[in-house]
Amino acid sequence: MADGGGLAWPLEVQGLPAKRSGVNPQRVKRRGVPLRVSGRHPEDKERGAGTVLMVGFALALLILVAGVVLLMQGAVSASRAATAADLSVLAAADAARGLREGEPCVLALEVAEKQGARLETCAAEGSTGDIYVVTTTVTAGGLLPPATGAARAGPPP
Repeated sequence: MADGGGLAWPLEVQGLPAKRSGVNPQRVKRRGVPLRVSGRHPEDKERGAGTVLMVGFALALLILVAGVVLLMQGAVSASRAATAADLSVLAAADAARGLREGEPCVLALEVAEKQGARLETCAAEGSTGDIYVVTTTVTAGGLLPPATGAARAGPPP
């Protein structure tokens, strides 16, 4: 029972028992759609769409992971800059109070360098000049700008 369009229906659809030896696998319908005699399937127009979709998902995931890594790198750099500023200003304040020998800003510079930071500013504030303000920067590397940390310290109240 073949129709004029070159399509063949399986024997089960025609109401006849299926014969294994007489059924041409290229002429049996797949997923409810009859196959053409040429062997091309109607689903062929979508062949490879899953691959393109998975490549798109993989690319989106890669971009997401790269963004998360950049954010984490920025957070670590900001933390390092803040820590370097805190330690540097404490060293400067200790030197200003006489608890440590040396010039306050020179000590702040040494401590900042040991922390892997660059000392940007070191200034004395207040009427007595024993309160110090320090600003440090740490290079974040890559696409991120340098992270900055600032701290202020002086004698206890």
